[in-house]
Amino acid sequence: MFSLRSITFLAYVSIAFAVYYVPIFNWPFSWWMGFFHEISKALGILATGGSISSLELSLRGTGTSFAQGGNIWFIATCSYCGAVLWGMLIYILADKLHKKYAIFEAIVLSLFILFISILWVRDILTILILILMVGLLLSIIKLHNYSLMKITLKFIGIYIVLDGIRTPLNLLDGRIPLDLIPLIQQSTVFTYLSVFLWFCFALLGIYALWIWHKPTYTKKQVTQDILKYIE
Repeated sequence: MFSLRSITFLAYVSIAFAVYYVPIFNWPFSWWMGFFHEISKALGILATGGSISSLELSLRGTGTSFAQGGNIWFIATCSYCGAVLWGMLIYILADKLHKKYAIFEAIVLSLFILFISILWVRDILTILILILMVGLLLSIIKLHNYSLMKITLKFIGIYIVLDGIRTPLNLLDGRIPLDLIPLIQQSTVFTYLSVFLWFCFALLGIYALWIWHKPTYTKKQVTQDILKYIE
């Protein structure tokens, strides 16, 4: 049985998936996707003993982390699966919190971007992109439009989660992301297997958000359904 919340969720997913394929118009949303993809990658680098000198974003939303060391397979897994988790967190918090607290989430995101900028960003274009990202949030905060803030954050969250689904689709038509090239050079078969598993993880993320919107579900039932799906 579909609820209004379920239909709204499907609308978010459909619109976010479509927007990705609209040139230029998709840039502001792709910046968020690229940012959290690179943040997840950075965490993977640090977790495996590597070091990061800088982080860059392009106008199209692609990103690059200049780093040394680390395990490339673990880093790649963190990049794609981590982005899914970030997107889910942003969406769920915006959906769960009272409208007024969506403003608080936006402020926390803005401060997080500022922190990352000070820590790793050295490129003028990347700084400009991050300023525009923060500017989007601050402009909505200034309007005191809590509903618009919730909608914006939920859309950004879904857009980030869908990155994990779009990557395998890019591979199907020969578009290989730059961060996967070193993996393919080591093992093409294992790379495609890894990408398939990341794809399944992203689908699981979308499924988790879908059952989150079932009005008769308790948190315990949501957890049980996810575990059953994994098994």
